[in-house]
Amino acid sequence: MSKPARFKGQWLTAESGGFAWAQRIYNSRLVASPRVIARCGGVNDVRSALAYARENGLEVAVRSGGHSQLGFSSVDDAMIIDMRPISWVRLDPSRTSAWVGGGALARDIAAETLPFGVAAVTGTLPSVGIAGLSLGTGQGHLSNRYGFSCDNILAAEMVLADGTVTTVTAESDPDLFWAIRGAGANFGIVTALQVRLHPVPEQILGGQVVIRPTDVREAAQWVYDHMDGSPDQPCASWFRDDEGPLVALQPCHHGPFDEAEKAVDAFRGLGEVLEDDVRLLTYRELDDQMVANEENRVAGAGEDSGEDTENVWWMAHDRRERWEFLTFTDDEKALDLFAEAVLERGEEDSELASHRSFEWWWTQPREAPEPPSAQPHDPSKAGLGFCPTASWTEAADDEAHISWVDGIAARFREAGVIGEAADAINHMGTSDQARIEAVYGSEAYARLGAIKHRVDPENVFRHNMNIPPVAPS
Repeated sequence: MSKPARFKGQWLTAESGGFAWAQRIYNSRLVASPRVIARCGGVNDVRSALAYARENGLEVAVRSGGHSQLGFSSVDDAMIIDMRPISWVRLDPSRTSAWVGGGALARDIAAETLPFGVAAVTGTLPSVGIAGLSLGTGQGHLSNRYGFSCDNILAAEMVLADGTVTTVTAESDPDLFWAIRGAGANFGIVTALQVRLHPVPEQILGGQVVIRPTDVREAAQWVYDHMDGSPDQPCASWFRDDEGPLVALQPCHHGPFDEAEKAVDAFRGLGEVLEDDVRLLTYRELDDQMVANEENRVAGAGEDSGEDTENVWWMAHDRRERWEFLTFTDDEKALDLFAEAVLERGEEDSELASHRSFEWWWTQPREAPEPPSAQPHDPSKAGLGFCPTASWTEAADDEAHISWVDGIAARFREAGVIGEAADAINHMGTSDQARIEAVYGSEAYARLGAIKHRVDPENVFRHNMNIPPVAPS
């Protein structure tokens, strides 16, 4: 697997120094053994690596930030086209948009935009790659106001399966522009995105308050109602310690602050306050807080690798994860069942339980975007998304944690209180083809298959929530 002469980046095989480090992805449970990791420095490197893979019969997987829940960017015996070195960010002089490299992380964008009082719609994890996030939906603190990340794509520079480089916009290729915004990495390798920027206030009400609720069902109802009525995107996390359930509220209020502070006071009144740092802070301080929260997400995350981690903390640690995104459809019954799930202890090991939580956020922005995208939008069907999540470090605990997440999901499905289809492919915990089709609906799914056939008829880009190519009849 010798490096092509025209490839200028890092060409790593199992014999190369740094290969083990470059293998790492966010979910270390799914780290694979690729044949080559091509760490690309630009578009020509991407084209060269893709051509080499096709000429040598290697499957292709593309890595932006490495956060794929199902490990799509880590594939055995494949060519990994690693975009992470392409992490530049360039603001437009008007500060209304920015071009970002295909390997840029949310934190890279925040570092360049927030000093100018503007921000992109990114996720709540600073180490997530903007390309993978945006192509498959993308949701964060600004989503209720400005839509999903995919709604804020203005243009994309792409390398197609045949090596062609193209810039896709609503004017240049309306069908492909529609498809890439919400249907993932099916259609090519995105080497750069132009994303819309939005003004952010000088201060927001942010931070976190943690309580031990007096009545779990009452607290669940309050948090649900609060998230339903908020114009912003607050989040909540439910977890437990040896003494019982806890819930953390993470507000992100743009104002007016007197109303927001009254809401937080009401939450404090639902139980014993154990932690409280809710305050007025800048968006930059909020971003710093998200970085700190992410770095603390796994307690005792293992030994540091000693490698250069590109300022991404999880690359230096062993971190394993499983989650399933669910959406309430019958709110009252779902909240009853949720309260039971939070309260139950059974024979559960307390050490295992300490690595488990339920994450809550709202599923749909308040407005549908223009122009339309492949990502389904229906504000009338907005609801609570909750995510049974396990994050741990020991491989010996894999079965216990995976069984817990899958068991919670099965219980809610059997009760008929959640939607059968995920609201976005980034929120899917499995790659079942029927469920992928259900996300888009049959008409949009057929349209996506036809577009896929036009730009990738051999399904070169299939390590994703795949849309198989379908030839026109």
